[in-house]
Amino acid sequence: MKKVLIFIDWYLPGYKAGGPIKSCAQIVNHLSPFYEFKIVTRDTDINETIPYPGVPSDQWVQRQPNEIVMYLSSKQVGIATIWRIIKEEKADVVYINGLFSFFFSILPLFISVLLRTSATNLVVCPRGMLHKGALSVKSKRKHYYLLLLKLVQLPGKIVFHASGVAEQNEIRERFGSTTTIMLASNFPNEVDQQLTTINKQRDQAILVYLSRIHKIKNLLKTIRLLHQVRGQIKLEVYGNVEDLAYWNECQAEIAHLPSNVKVSYNGVASNVEVADAIRQAHFFILLTEGENFGHSIVEALSYGRPVIISNRTPWRNLPAQKAGWDCPLNDENSFALALNQALAMDQLVYDQWCTGALKYADNILSKTELILAYQNMFDRLPKRT
Repeated sequence: MKKVLIFIDWYLPGYKAGGPIKSCAQIVNHLSPFYEFKIVTRDTDINETIPYPGVPSDQWVQRQPNEIVMYLSSKQVGIATIWRIIKEEKADVVYINGLFSFFFSILPLFISVLLRTSATNLVVCPRGMLHKGALSVKSKRKHYYLLLLKLVQLPGKIVFHASGVAEQNEIRERFGSTTTIMLASNFPNEVDQQLTTINKQRDQAILVYLSRIHKIKNLLKTIRLLHQVRGQIKLEVYGNVEDLAYWNECQAEIAHLPSNVKVSYNGVASNVEVADAIRQAHFFILLTEGENFGHSIVEALSYGRPVIISNRTPWRNLPAQKAGWDCPLNDENSFALALNQALAMDQLVYDQWCTGALKYADNILSKTELILAYQNMFDRLPKRT
């Protein structure tokens, strides 16, 4: 059985880092019958200092068959540890999630190149970090690092995993047309796809936002749009506050909303709380700057909730299938029209759109095809010298 060594900043039982954790966990969940996965991660969730309770640090911990995790304490996160793990494990595939984490992306990348043999393949999944919106944050530092990669010709020693056509194009644009890229979409989260109904009255709606609180997710823009709604609307916000200054701006905007609009912040939804948060709302909203997948979007659709999202995700042409709206990011009027259309729905129309959302989710991906795509990536990677 081949061994896949994964590096990722945060992993289960963590959940506050959102999509990357879910993406990685779903790969392991679906491919563990075929590969041994050893995951190297931190022993805390994002923005936390207290280790996961009951989880041993700095030793291999078996979570389930063929899923073994090393939860590194802050004292052990460093060059010597990463070097030792890569050297000792001699994995068939080293799989790196992300691009810009020093300890869990940059170090594993360079150390793997230095230590690898011809039998080892190095896979890097950008996880949406090459999108223009993501690159705009700390842009100079990221630009210089990407330039360094090209100068030392590292992209030629890497197989990139693109989780969508848009990300595939971003990789080619950044590193050139000869870059080796393998396309395999993310697995959707396991959900109970039985449609649950919720009472919907005309000119009333509950929206749910489930994402990191960071400017690339555009919560502030979402709040400002609520000035334009006609009817009673409530926005339930769930997410880790990653940018406190930005969250303060959001709170200031909330204070100036009209009386027909209510906004509640509910902290971070755990994996088991997400389903209830979605089911208790009428619509999911996320005006993101860019998603290579968007687990929370797919999850909302899978629970039969129409979504109001930007056109910077893979999920398009939603209105035609009565699954939601994918509006141009910079077209405020389109979002306002979508919100007011959602508000105006009565029960009969709303139920039709819930059914459309569920059907859209059913048609997104075939898990059998996805498993084969990952097997193709792990088993048939081109040899590098």
